[in-house]
Amino acid sequence: DVLHGLTPLLKDCCLVQTDEGMRTARSLLERLGREKREINAALLRELRDRVAEQGGGPCDAAEVAPPLVVAALPFHILMHGWARMSGRGVHRDGPKKIEEIIEWMGREDQYDAQMRGDFDALVKADDGEDDDQQQRRRRSLPSCQPTTASYNTLLTAYTYASKQDRLAGKKAEQVLRMMSRRHREGGWHCKPNARSFGLAISAHARSD
Repeated sequence: DVLHGLTPLLKDCCLVQTDEGMRTARSLLERLGREKREINAALLRELRDRVAEQGGGPCDAAEVAPPLVVAALPFHILMHGWARMSGRGVHRDGPKKIEEIIEWMGREDQYDAQMRGDFDALVKADDGEDDDQQQRRRRSLPSCQPTTASYNTLLTAYTYASKQDRLAGKKAEQVLRMMSRRHREGGWHCKPNARSFGLAISAHARSD
């Protein structure tokens, strides 16, 4: 419910296209992250108490509230705000701000994975699921792991900023390599696609 109300508010803050609007949007998202952790900590304590009351046996999954996860959409809204700021020539450091958000998403994804693991250890597994079904179910769960779309927003910002930054093309190439490396080594769904390469080419072309 909190996230549902926050999404349009984040959009409004970013559409203002000012430093104050972007700071407000970021502070809202940071607050949501803190509240997520507080809620999950309370849920986990409740789950552990229930397991203890049952003599250490796992709880039925149908009776357990899952941990709260903030998916990628609010982060992407903030990233698009910085990309537009770069396009207006207001900020040369727009791409840097987006890089910080991508790293932030990665940290949140690690937290979410750890929290889900803590919950799964206390919940009875579904006997009707085999390993493949469990993996598919986990992949379908909400996530804020940076994706190709996340990095394409960063590449868009470099394209917008290229008139002010003659090195934007080279920086965009570095992003392509980072995407490939994180896809290959970390399993992130961020393999460069045709749009990724097209944006990097545009960044070179626009920076002459």
